Amino acid sequence: MRTLWTYVGLKEDLEQHTMPERMVVFRKIQESVCLHLKWKENDICSWPLDVERQLFCKGVEHFKPQIIIIFEPCEEGVRPKEEADEITIRQTGCAVHILPNLDEMATGNKSLKNEAWKILQTLPK
Repeated sequence: MRTLWTYVGLKEDLEQHTMPERMVVFRKIQESVCLHLKWKENDICSWPLDVERQLFCKGVEHFKPQIIIIFEPCEEGVRPKEEADEITIRQTGCAVHILPNLDEMATGNKSLKNEAWKILQTLPK
């Protein structure tokens, strides 16, 4: 099952010289699903959510995911589920799953890490 993983701030994190802590957590979660849930590494791709809508859609068209996984942002008023639903479900037919905030998981919030893991366990491989 091809998945596209994203979060608000991914574009900014990719431009940094050192890997921000939330990206470290992002990658650890991806590695864990491959190791423990036996997902194929080739079925996981990443593309920034915080780009122009047309560019985001180009990434979705290129990677052709069946599922888009979005990490909830910290900022109040930013609603990735609504944005993703509009972009992906209407235009591409992808299912969208929202995981807890990466910044909060990076500070050691085990409850959110457990919540994310439970969601990931329900997704098809």
